[in-house]
Amino acid sequence: MLMVLFGLMALLAIFAFLVPWLNYKARKKSSYELYLSKNGVYIGGSFHVWGFLGSKLEDAAFDEKEMQVILDYSYPTRTRPSNEIVHIPVPPSKIDAARESVKKLAEII
Repeated sequence: MLMVLFGLMALLAIFAFLVPWLNYKARKKSSYELYLSKNGVYIGGSFHVWGFLGSKLEDAAFDEKEMQVILDYSYPTRTRPSNEIVHIPVPPSKIDAARESVKKLAEII
C-alpha cells in the first residue's frame, strides 16, 4: 500500500511540474498579438471573454505607472461567480490608443 502511495505521489509530481512547463513553452511560441473588442480580448494565445452567458466586464483601467491596461471581468461558475484580472502591457508607441480603448470599455460598463 505504501508503494502505491509513493507511486501515485510521483505520478502527480510529474504532472505538477510538466503542465506548467508545457504551458510556458506554448506561450513562448505564440505570437504577441493582441485583439481587443467590446466582448473580449485575445492576447498571447489566451482568450478572455466577458460578453458571454452571464460574464461581464467589471472594471477597465490604464495604469500610468506600470504602463499596462488592467481588465477585471467576472464569469459564473458552478458554486459562485469568479473574477479574472488581465494585465495587458502597452508599448510606448500605443499609449494613446490604449487610453482610448480603456475609455470606450469604461463606457460599456
